[in-house]
Amino acid sequence: MTINEDITTTLREKYGLMMGVEDAAKELQLAINTVNNMCQRRDLAAIKTKRKWLIPTQSIIDYLIDHLTLPPEKNPLPVHTIVNGRRKLIV
Repeated sequence: MTINEDITTTLREKYGLMMGVEDAAKELQLAINTVNNMCQRRDLAAIKTKRKWLIPTQSIIDYLIDHLTLPPEKNPLPVHTIVNGRRKLIV
């Protein structure tokens, strides 16, 4: 099984067809506000229902696959590591 198939299978089993902003933020390792902004800017395909965004799981899968295949210097997702029990941004 390739990484793409593994990501697809795992997320679809975990969330089904749609997920909320909180779940998407957790999977993308981003802040909830950042994911909300990504939905507003249409960086992620999403549907707004009243005051909440619903994000198709496939949109998160596509975003992860696109950004996992980029070289690190072109990848817009922040990379973190744990140093002395604290999360540190790798630049």
